[in-house]
Amino acid sequence: MSPTTPLRAALAILTLVVLTPWAFLVDGLASGSLRIELADGGLRVENGTPLPVEVWSGGASARVAPGSSSTLPLPRGELRISCLWAEVVVRWSLTSGRGS
Repeated sequence: MSPTTPLRAALAILTLVVLTPWAFLVDGLASGSLRIELADGGLRVENGTPLPVEVWSGGASARVAPGSSSTLPLPRGELRISCLWAEVVVRWSLTSGRGS
């Protein structure tokens, strides 16, 4: 047995362990849809993905199971969406000014 064989085996296992969860996450999100829309004075989140999703909005949070929906208050400046270890944060600020 060559001295590089155990090293190659270890690298193959490490690659499999690192890349498999990412492939599962991308495949899971790609095979469904996450819909966020204005409804009932808040944001309605419909989770059509096979993965649970956590959403933070307006100081409230909800864990939305696959195939279900939840309504949260309207956000003020920030909306967070988290799935497994991936997170998306949307921030904005509204400014008012005078037109001439």
